[in-house]
Amino acid sequence: MSKGSVFLTGVEDERLLTYAVDRETGLTLWKSEAPRPRRTKLHPKNHAAAASAAVDGDTVVVFFDEYGLLAYDHEGGERWRLPLGPFDNVYGMAASPILVGDVVVLACDQSTGSFVVGVDKYSGDERWRTSRPRAVSGHCTPVVYRTAAGRDQVLLPGSYLLDAYDAQTGERVWWVRGLPGEMKSVPVLLGETLWTHGFASPLNNQGNQIEFPPFEQSLQTMDADGDGRIAAEEIPNKSVQSLFVFFDLDGDKLLDEAEWEGTRASSIRDTTGLHHHAPRSSWPRSSPFRPSQRHDCGPRALQSAISAPAEPHRGPHAPGQTHLPHRPQQGLRHLSRCRT
Repeated sequence: MSKGSVFLTGVEDERLLTYAVDRETGLTLWKSEAPRPRRTKLHPKNHAAAASAAVDGDTVVVFFDEYGLLAYDHEGGERWRLPLGPFDNVYGMAASPILVGDVVVLACDQSTGSFVVGVDKYSGDERWRTSRPRAVSGHCTPVVYRTAAGRDQVLLPGSYLLDAYDAQTGERVWWVRGLPGEMKSVPVLLGETLWTHGFASPLNNQGNQIEFPPFEQSLQTMDADGDGRIAAEEIPNKSVQSLFVFFDLDGDKLLDEAEWEGTRASSIRDTTGLHHHAPRSSWPRSSPFRPSQRHDCGPRALQSAISAPAEPHRGPHAPGQTHLPHRPQQGLRHLSRCRT
């Protein structure tokens, strides 16, 4: 939205369109068509123009799953276009771009190959791209937090982690564990408190969690054909079988070790005593919070985001090893979540 216009995306006669609508009259001031070189299989509740436009004082940026990014001035003149994809999000893509100064930031979380990208808003040149290897699904549009030193950070919830990236460089400067496997909502930043919400699957609901052993142990009891992977029909739980497509990230109808651990993360009942709660979930094995030492950043106190300060946290790649949450001296003070 600008002083005189509302900017929208939509699909009309199978065409991907960006619209400028007069705020006073509702009349269409201009519309511009994006290329549509492919068709994405979308979830029925998703849409080919799901992402909202990002707008600042002189630029409009839009994203379409079936093409990529395009930028316009407020009068509809195209500045640049940047093809991206194709993507392999099981629902289709839906996160919106944001503008942070002269950088367009877009989160591209998908089953494999997730990343967040920063693009020059004037030229369309890619400035940086940061891999998000643990993000396996999600549709969150990030928000921007400015540190006491004046650095803009992009706060992006994803699978199991909230990550903060330097907006100018793409550096991952801090992160917090404890989120569900799928994050969809836009976080809300109120002063020094960030509110975020997510939901992975019905298996995360309290009372629904299922206890599965680690991959090597599971192979001993489930791998009937001895191929070293786990097929849907080999899992002795109908609920997990029904959700198999969401755990089978590469679509080969078999779960390898990484995919099995994701299955466990989305369904496990904690028996370690070293647990903490995300909204509608309980999962003890995500990455510890490790802020960078090069920037002022990160939570000073995480309100309900992690366990009590004196309680150790178990990391995912070092069985038996525990980590104490770090408390930097400046930056975002609270990350608040309430269980529902």
